Amino acid sequence: MLNRSATQIGIAKRLCSEIFSKGIMLSLLLSLIITIFSGCTRGGKESINPSNHEQTNSSPSTALTEPTTEPTEYSTDSNPPTTEPATEPTEPTEPPKTASISTPYGEFTFSGYWQGEMLVEFVQGKTIRALCQTGSQSRTHLFDITFGEAEGECMGYLATESDSYLPVYLKLSDVEPDSSWTEEEEQDYYAMQSQINSILSNLELEQDPPTEPLEQGTVELHTPYFTLNYASPNAHCLRTEHRDGEDYCISFYGTPEGMTEMHLYDIRLSTTDQGAIGFYTTEDGVVLYLHVENVEEYAMDDWSDSSREQMNRLMEGINDLLLALSDSEAFTYF
Repeated sequence: MLNRSATQIGIAKRLCSEIFSKGIMLSLLLSLIITIFSGCTRGGKESINPSNHEQTNSSPSTALTEPTTEPTEYSTDSNPPTTEPATEPTEPTEPPKTASISTPYGEFTFSGYWQGEMLVEFVQGKTIRALCQTGSQSRTHLFDITFGEAEGECMGYLATESDSYLPVYLKLSDVEPDSSWTEEEEQDYYAMQSQINSILSNLELEQDPPTEPLEQGTVELHTPYFTLNYASPNAHCLRTEHRDGEDYCISFYGTPEGMTEMHLYDIRLSTTDQGAIGFYTTEDGVVLYLHVENVEEYAMDDWSDSSREQMNRLMEGINDLLLALSDSEAFTYF
């Protein structure tokens, strides 16, 4: 009996000891859970309102690390500070659609595409000159557009403020592409040269400007058979001269502006009808045949426009003479 009781008492002691140990462990576990929960709660509060948190534990092993960055403060001002936007890469600038050049004769526009490659300038007080850079040449001539007498082709006449007409000449460059040019440079050269059309399109050119009427004068033609006075705008620069011979011949001379006197043509009164343009019957009933001969043809390529124009009018003076003859009852055209 005593041994049985002792055994039971020993078992009861072990149970109590185990219960006590487990109670202590449970108590410690509950304390740990409470501590962790309290720490999370304090941490959450500090993140919401860090200014109200006071650090009470300076131990590096247990202290929470304070944020090193100050919280952003926002102003209530109507114009809050703005941060500079990040610089974005700029797109290449497109060339202007048109470029222009000013002259005393007006403003002339052309394509702005070539503005960086093509130099257009007004030189010598009368010429629009275009240059470019191609191949080995730094200033390659493209074309000249000149207001007034110049080399090249006359494109027409420009009316001026003084009611006169000024010839406009175009001279293309005589430069030819060589081996130093690339294919692209050659194409660009001719494309830039084509800007002639854009510049000329700004001009209102007259192909045949109205001619100014010359002051009318009177030509006096004296022959042994008749005297003829007729009006002609060329009278002031026209001279007649009788030539001796079997037939009665009159030579006509003219002096164009800035030129020396030149022979124009002859008229001849003859009894021969071959080659005649008409005939004249005298008071005595004699029939004289009229011939127009020795009509000169002058090369006037290097003459000024005014000299060339006046010479043409002098040559046309034969029409004034024939018109005056046709008004006479004594003259008949074939």
